Amino acid sequence: MTKGVRTRAIIILAVLLLVIYGVIGLPRNKEELQANLQKNIHLGLDLKGGSHLVLQVQVQDAIKAEADRAIETLKDSLRKRSVDYASIDRNDPQSVDQADSIQINIHGIPSSKTGDFRDLVTAEFPSWMLGPVSSTDYKMNLKPSELIAMKKETVTRTMQTIENRINGLGLTEPTIQQR
Repeated sequence: MTKGVRTRAIIILAVLLLVIYGVIGLPRNKEELQANLQKNIHLGLDLKGGSHLVLQVQVQDAIKAEADRAIETLKDSLRKRSVDYASIDRNDPQSVDQADSIQINIHGIPSSKTGDFRDLVTAEFPSWMLGPVSSTDYKMNLKPSELIAMKKETVTRTMQTIENRINGLGLTEPTIQQR
């Protein structure tokens, strides 16, 4: 070996030993060596096996919020057109499976104002279907196509929010997917 190569090998070996000493110190036994390694080397999520999180999007809450907005708009519109009513309420779906059953109930529409009421709902609520329950009571249900679009939009928006929050934490290569 030439003198230059031997000097380089000694320097590399010295630096390597110094780094190992900095990480694990001079342990007396195997347990102390493992304790030093755990204390001085912190594995990231990718080296520890990652993290797996499953979240369920509560689409029924988004659909209930849409129904509440429609109720407020309907009340204002009925007031502006001088159409009286006894009450307006909605059912309360409690699970994702029941979300499709959202219904707004309108009670006490006078017979003389039925035409005005129907025209108002047709003009201002195109995503809702109006159906009679009795001569003074009506129900409004979201159209199936609107339900599907609302569910899809809610899941997409939720996934984007989760992705933005995870990316804000600085995690590398997160995988966010619908299940």
